[in-house]
Amino acid sequence: MEHPHESTAYAYGRNLTDTGSVAVNGSFGRAELLRSIPLEINVQIEKMQLGQLSTLLLGHDKGWRGEISASSQFSGMVGNIVYNSNLLVRSVPPI
Repeated sequence: MEHPHESTAYAYGRNLTDTGSVAVNGSFGRAELLRSIPLEINVQIEKMQLGQLSTLLLGHDKGWRGEISASSQFSGMVGNIVYNSNLLVRSVPPI
């Protein structure tokens, strides 16, 4: 069973204008035991502005500038999941 979904980040009461895109894609199978269910989940974040990310997470813009892209993969069986992640941060001025 597969349920792809793509969205943009939203935080109630916060004015977020450039959050990039978030895509989640996953599938899972059947098994007799819960821990034996095979699954694969992929999460991808593209071109999220760091100032917008700080507003989303912390409630205000921390003045961070740049762009973040990330991807994460979860795969295996529920009882033994393998996790892999990549993170890319661009255009951050020197401190």
